[in-house]
Amino acid sequence: MYGLSGLPEIEILRTEMEPGYRKRCIGLLSKTLGVKRQSVLNWGAGLEFQKMPLTYQRFLGMCWERYELLSEVKRLRRFTA
Repeated sequence: MYGLSGLPEIEILRTEMEPGYRKRCIGLLSKTLGVKRQSVLNWGAGLEFQKMPLTYQRFLGMCWERYELLSEVKRLRRFTA
């Protein structure tokens, strides 16, 4: 979350350990999925949210695939421009 894709693992870990990072992730998930913050809190401790319903996991997976596809299209357009 929050643009960490592509960063070195140490930078990702540093960011994830910052105060308030989990709270920001909960807010993002709540907004993205249209569920209450308390629902996200109930999905487990840490950043794994292991009790997240499968429907939401699939939806987030589709969002990620769309993001990746759009990123690839933008990358390819730079070569043809």
